[in-house]
Amino acid sequence: MKKLILIIILIPLLVSSQTSKKEIVFLLFNKNKNEKCLIENGSGSSVKVKKFQKKITKDKIYFSICDEDFIYTKRVSKTDTCSVKALKNIKIVTLKYLLKKYYANNEFKHHLFEKIYFVEKITETEIVKYEVYWSGEWSTKN
Repeated sequence: MKKLILIIILIPLLVSSQTSKKEIVFLLFNKNKNEKCLIENGSGSSVKVKKFQKKITKDKIYFSICDEDFIYTKRVSKTDTCSVKALKNIKIVTLKYLLKKYYANNEFKHHLFEKIYFVEKITETEIVKYEVYWSGEWSTKN
């Protein structure tokens, strides 16, 4: 009887923790900004690198903010070009926000959020949104 009561109590808790709604987040990406980040270079010392970096290949765009990598796959996701006015209707977060969520949870980076979008200003009146995934910890997404 005790086992049955325990199962009845635990099942809803496990199910609700598995089905909790994940956030959709937006980050501004400005490759033209001259900000620098101090990152560890693998040999125990630190180097300053450009905060925003972008590399375009035939089928992917690799975005980096400091030493965090994000990937947009052209055949999987679409871009969305819209007016700068659309920024008023979305909540912009920072890399610091993503990292805080990551360190507070016991999940892989690519499982933390329902979707991550990078927002890049392409003209004075237009932005483009890229749906990206946060690369790392054995993440693979084609």
